[in-house]
Amino acid sequence: MASLKDVAQKAGVSISTASRALGNRPGLAAETSAHVRKIAAELNYKPNPSARLLAGKSSKIIGIIAPELTSPYFSALIHEIEPLVQKKGYFLLIMNTEFDRQKELDALQTFCSFNVDGVFLPTLANMDVLETYIQTLSANKIAYVGLEAMLHNDNYNYIKIDDTFGMSTAISHFLEAGHKRVCFLSDYLCDTLRANLYKEALVRNNLTLDENPIFSHPSKRHEIGGYELMQTVLKTPNHPHAILAAYDDIAIGAIRAIEEAGFSIPDDYQLIGNDNIRSAPFLHKTLSTLSPPIQKMAELGVKVLLDQIEGRTPAGMVQHIILHPELIIRETG
Repeated sequence: MASLKDVAQKAGVSISTASRALGNRPGLAAETSAHVRKIAAELNYKPNPSARLLAGKSSKIIGIIAPELTSPYFSALIHEIEPLVQKKGYFLLIMNTEFDRQKELDALQTFCSFNVDGVFLPTLANMDVLETYIQTLSANKIAYVGLEAMLHNDNYNYIKIDDTFGMSTAISHFLEAGHKRVCFLSDYLCDTLRANLYKEALVRNNLTLDENPIFSHPSKRHEIGGYELMQTVLKTPNHPHAILAAYDDIAIGAIRAIEEAGFSIPDDYQLIGNDNIRSAPFLHKTLSTLSPPIQKMAELGVKVLLDQIEGRTPAGMVQHIILHPELIIRETG
């Protein structure tokens, strides 16, 4: 593995000049900086984070709490973020917390011990403790940005996808298609997340929760949760035939339950999922869904975080960016 000394020797500059060029520090001619970076790329040079920490410099590490790596949504978000931070010379430290509060606390402690430069905060196990987490990061002078639909505190930096807008659009689509009532398929985790936003979406469409209920699985998630939950819905008298799922995996399980019961989609039931996962357009009945702008969120999130880390954000400035999901109608809806 090439060292900083190797880069400096091949570039014909001193080690300190090479370090300044690779650290994007001011005071060097643009041609010199470009030349050193070109040599570093040719030698496949990678900075040593441990050496940077010992020298009291920026760690060039950015942390991200990954609530669920098996989730197509969160894996897609990380997939978009990682190359963007790497392109800017940073490493991405991923901590899988499985929606567990203790694991989130452990992740924050790890970030602090590694002296990370910044942290992305997506969905947490308990959004009520978010302020405590942010206070911990701020006390350690660690920049942060929230990536979460539930964030709305004026004191926090966040980029959020307006899921209430998305679900309101989906409900409006069902009403325009002739449905009088809608129901929402959830699970024990989404009950404190998207289920609350569904309630807000009902209000925007002048509907009540009594007539447009939430069905939630108390112990299972993903496809099996949606499958068993839809079986319960089918046994419930006078249930709605317009189904909005908290996320696409639930909708996929629900499709199987509906078809096994002998009903047709979309003739008997219409379904809309949430997240537009990669398999959604390739199911035997292509899945209608709400598509979050994950790539845009990643790009803006990286910019907001790096602007803080690298001193481009004015002191005291807090940034709020709201993005809207797109309703994609396919065969199920």
